[in-house]
Amino acid sequence: MEQKNLNLELDDSSTTVYWNFEKMYLYVHTKHFENSEQFRQSLELEKDILARKDGRKILYEINELIEMSKEDRAHIRDEHIPHLVRKGLKFMALVTPHQQVMKDVFVDTIRGTFAEEDLEIQFFDAIEEAEDWLKTK
Repeated sequence: MEQKNLNLELDDSSTTVYWNFEKMYLYVHTKHFENSEQFRQSLELEKDILARKDGRKILYEINELIEMSKEDRAHIRDEHIPHLVRKGLKFMALVTPHQQVMKDVFVDTIRGTFAEEDLEIQFFDAIEEAEDWLKTK
């Protein structure tokens, strides 16, 4: 992927966030979080970018994530994703954690939260599969 098609917003040891101009989606790669405050800051950045770009698609690469607090999972499920959907998010692709326990936790956190007509969510093992799916949306 050429760098000219990306608008890098954040790239640090825990998170990479960019807007892909060519494919018109927000990419969020979460490696780990030091604390809930850091986590919430990255979520606020997601909201800001999607609002600025009138974004409808997001790709989360969370396959390296090995833990997340119960409170942060509840925040994603009960506050963050509902906000994104109210603002127009329609498609979410998640590259899930390699660790089966974390994979199950994330799938359970996200699945069933929304009616499919509000937000179409798909889970993937590889980023290429997720990108291919988003291309069709």
